[in-house]
Amino acid sequence: CETALTGNQTITAEYVGLVSAFLSHRIPHILSTLWTIQSNASALLILQFYRQLLKGNPPAQSLRHSQRWLQTLTNRKLDRLYRTVLHHITSKTTPTSAESRIEAFLDQECMDLGTMEPNQKPYQDPYFWAAFILAGRH
Repeated sequence: CETALTGNQTITAEYVGLVSAFLSHRIPHILSTLWTIQSNASALLILQFYRQLLKGNPPAQSLRHSQRWLQTLTNRKLDRLYRTVLHHITSKTTPTSAESRIEAFLDQECMDLGTMEPNQKPYQDPYFWAAFILAGRH
């Protein structure tokens, strides 16, 4: 979290941060955040970002699409997404221990979502999606 922030806590001559370290090693694109984001929102945005990249979209377009997607995501759509992942996990004969933990987490999330307004957009506030920035060659 807050991977885009830099500081001079240890080096007094220049500002160094995670993003600048990656850029100095010629990593073409770095997705980072300006503030700490609630983990569910962060995970959802990052997964959507990589889905967009895998479709062949450029990084900047992928980020913007992912931000809009998260901003407009309803509880109903989120429940559907979680249930799709659950189905994928439970259709395996022997899920890994990590998958079992994810299954338990998603089961609880689906139960919680069942008590919420289906059309509510839980991540509509810019707090959840506006912190993400892209550095590198665009």
